[in-house]
Amino acid sequence: MKITLLHLTYYPYTEESESEGDEIYLGSGKPEMCKFLSKEGHDVRIISRKIADSNWVEERHNVKIYRVPFIDLPILRFFSWFITAMMLLSYLELKSRSDIIIGGDWSGTYPALLPSKLFSVSLIYNMLGASLTEGCSGLSEKIYTLVERI
Repeated sequence: MKITLLHLTYYPYTEESESEGDEIYLGSGKPEMCKFLSKEGHDVRIISRKIADSNWVEERHNVKIYRVPFIDLPILRFFSWFITAMMLLSYLELKSRSDIIIGGDWSGTYPALLPSKLFSVSLIYNMLGASLTEGCSGLSEKIYTLVERI
């Protein structure tokens, strides 16, 4: 099974730790998840932000990691991630379809919404930190409703 995961930060460049090691982190609190999926025979690819001296494309533990650029200014950080991650995901889906796309949290889910619909790929999302009923005047709920209509 081909699995694509999206998350703002990915090993070894996480907000939690800048340390080296064998840990693979995907903000959902599941260390080793990608490594485990790869060992089980799944084709796993990650889309994450390019931070510091990270490579644009690399492979660790048979997991292909794509890092996208972003504008490191507070107001533009998320929007630039959103656009570049959505564009890269769309390109990768055109080249080779995923069987499933996983958004590690709200920041990985929003860029995957439209491409998952356009390419008819199932999307699993973990909306930690984003309430569908509170905050942003129900913005998340409105976005999901709009995407479901597409």
